[in-house]
This record gives sequence, C-alpha cells and structure tokens, in this order.
Amino acid sequence: MPSYEFSGLNKQQKMQRGVVNAESIQEAKAKVKKLGLVHISVREDRATAKAEKEASQVKIDTGINLPLKQKLDFILTLRTLVKTGVPIIEALIFMENNADNKKTRALSNNLRQLVLKGATFAEAANKFTACFDNISRGLIRAGEESGELDMTLDRLVELMKKQAALKKKVIGVMTYPAIVVTLAFLVVLVMLIVVFPSFKDLYANLGAELPVPTKICMGAGEFMKKNWHITLIGIIAFVSAFISLFRWEVSKRIIDKYVLEIPVLSKFVQFVELSNFISVLLVVYEAGIPLVDCFYMGNLTIKNFTMNEAVNKATKLIQQGTQVSSAMKTTKVFPNMVLFMISTGEQSGNLEEMLRQIGEYIDNTLAEVIDLLTSLMEPLLMVVIGGLVLFLALALYLPMFQTYAHI
Repeated sequence: MPSYEFSGLNKQQKMQRGVVNAESIQEAKAKVKKLGLVHISVREDRATAKAEKEASQVKIDTGINLPLKQKLDFILTLRTLVKTGVPIIEALIFMENNADNKKTRALSNNLRQLVLKGATFAEAANKFTACFDNISRGLIRAGEESGELDMTLDRLVELMKKQAALKKKVIGVMTYPAIVVTLAFLVVLVMLIVVFPSFKDLYANLGAELPVPTKICMGAGEFMKKNWHITLIGIIAFVSAFISLFRWEVSKRIIDKYVLEIPVLSKFVQFVELSNFISVLLVVYEAGIPLVDCFYMGNLTIKNFTMNEAVNKATKLIQQGTQVSSAMKTTKVFPNMVLFMISTGEQSGNLEEMLRQIGEYIDNTLAEVIDLLTSLMEPLLMVVIGGLVLFLALALYLPMFQTYAHI
C-alpha cells in the first residue's frame, strides 16, 4: 500500500508531520483529517515513490528457462528455506545472491520483484511459463491457497526427481543405438569417399565389367568426393527432415499410432508415458486438486498423440460422472493390472495409496521392458551392421574374385 507524507497544525497550533498508508491521496487526506489537524498538506512519500519508480523500471524477463537439473536445484533450495520458516521474499533474495548459475539468480530476482509488487508467489510463477509447466504452476497455486506450500514443494521435488530418473533411463536406451548408427554412417562415408576411389585404377586394369554393387559404391563415392558441398547439404537436410518427422503433427500422429503396434517397443512407449502420467496424477491428487483436474494435468505429460487423445476422452467421461476405472477402460491404453488396481482403490476409498502402488508396478515393469529392449537391440544392430559390412566387402572385392575365377 502506498505511503503519504502529511503536515498540518494541531490544536496547540504546532506543526505536526508524519506518514500514513492509504490506497489513494483522497483516502490519505481523510485519515489525516481524523487526526484533528488543520491547514493540511498531503503528498506521496518520496521514499516510497522512489522505490516504486525503481521497481517499475525493473524489466521482468518471463522467458527465463532452466534445465531440469537446475530447476530441481531451485525448487530444492526453495523448499528447504520455506520449510525452515524463511519468508518467500527472503528465500528468493538468498537464491538471488547465492545461486551458482546466472539464470537461477535472474529467475529469483524477477520472482522477487513481482512478489514485492503485490503478487503472490503462485501468481509470479504463473508468468514464467517457459520455466514452470502447467503442473508445477498448478501445484504451487494449490499449495499456496491451502497454506501448505512447503508440503507441495516436497511433492514437486519428488515428481521432478522421478521425471529426471525416467528421462535418464530413456536417454540410456537410445544412446547405444544412436552411437552405433552414427559410427556405421561415418564408416560408410569414409569407405565411399576414400577407399573405393583409391581402387579405381586397379579395377580399370582388371579389364572386366564391374559388378552392380561395385558400380553403385564407386559412383556414389566419386559423386560425394567431387560434390562434397552438395553431400554436406544433403546430410544436413536428411537429418533435419528426420527430426522434423517426429515434430510435425501430421507425421507424428501417424508414427505415434503405429509405434503402439510394434512388439516390445510399444510396451516401452506405453509404460514410459504411463509412468509420467501416474506420477503426476498421484502428486496432484495428494495436493487436494479435484480428480478431473488431476487427469487433465496428468495428461499434459503424455506426448504420444494416440494415448493422449484416449486419456482425454476418458477424462471427459469422468467429468460426466463415469467411474474412473470404467472411463480408463475405454482408452484401451492402460494394462489390465492398472485397471484392476484403480477399481480396487475406488471401491475401498483408498485411491491415493493405490495410485502409489500402481506407480511402483509401472516402474518395475518398465525396468523389465528396458532390459528386454536392450537385449533385443544388440543382435538387431549386429545383423543390420553386419549386412552393411558384407555389402561393402562384396562391392570392394567382388571384381577381384571374378577376375581370378577367369584366370
């Protein structure tokens, strides 16, 4: 609330000065008149005006974003300070002065400025959509409204830890094949650009017509060597197109639909999505958020279009009064065990505990699926790379074998 300086004469005809808090100068004058002063002069407090002017000049950068690890550190520190009774302003000042990285300090500074202007912490966090997703913002708002911000931050920390662990698992599964495929691609490039052209004179001296595999490799190698800039542009365009294929909504919808029909891989995708979904569902349900909103927030984590649309339909059925287990059954994306456990939790009135058990079941099953997928991926890659090596070897040495056969 703004402050106003006043001066006036009291009943003893002596000058009296002071400061009052009021929403407007009219309200300030009314308050001063109640003090029995005459010849009143009221103006805005200079110190307050200066502070407000400085605050208004501070530029708020709502586009700040933090990597998951830094975001987790930010929430962890904030949770620790809030749990020990430190006011939110002082907690933000501490992080602004002591955070290890520049972005965290900037985020703390911007949040502090908004709170000083009168916003709640939830309202301030709501402006940083790049840093705080819908789930985080919803949890912070629910925790602040219920007066249990420290407990809500505890839940948010656990959720972020689990998401970080899941992300690490997924990256671990994809790293090995990505490295193998990249190395194989580089080896093929070296073979085509360096090795095959060096055999050109030898093949010419043999005098025999080259086999089709050798012609293909020789032609490709000579083209890439002479037109290396076109080759480079082509490789970049191919990689960009491949990445865009998984980002463009039309193609992603098709991929998401058919990936759920591939054995083992479908189970991996399904349980990764469900792990995120159930984790969020449990955390927001514990925070006291209505069940329908819990489903909407949980569905924000599902990236597979087919599963997302199915869960969205189930959420609408729950909103219309359908039992949770019955609505989830219509999606055909939840395992029977999960449906049975949800139904049991509904009937016993202990849905929260059952969601926790479902989370453990999904995590254990996902670990088994990852082991199976990894064990199947290694021989599959060996077959593909072995076939590629065999093709290159035949293309390289087949002309010599044909020549020796005719001698």
